Amino acid sequence: MNVPSKSVIISGPPAVGKTTLARAVSKAFGLRQYGGGDSLKDMAIKLGFKPSGDDWWDTSEGIKFLEKRSMDHSFDRKVDDQLLKVASGGGVVITSYTLPWIYENGVKIWLKATLDERIRRMAARDDLS
Repeated sequence: MNVPSKSVIISGPPAVGKTTLARAVSKAFGLRQYGGGDSLKDMAIKLGFKPSGDDWWDTSEGIKFLEKRSMDHSFDRKVDDQLLKVASGGGVVITSYTLPWIYENGVKIWLKATLDERIRRMAARDDLS
């Protein structure tokens, strides 16, 4: 199979289904999947953290990393730079809040849902009442 030269960028607010759609598109077309969270985890590893699993952000170590990030806005620029680099290679499905506005190429998909639906999805995903 030929790898497409363009990347697919999926964006939207939290709990709208970005990752779910990215998994489906990746599987259907044999594309690699990558996201802003992956880039942040790569940064965390370089700083000596040991991120693992989707819930790592909620651990004491994950929270410590996020506090460090909140004090240094260069983290977000580095994430954007990494996402741009990955996207420019093509053949990848990327979930990102910012990439649709800073990347000029690719197929861009914006997802939306009502606030009530997003709350329901987040509660189910995170096992909250």
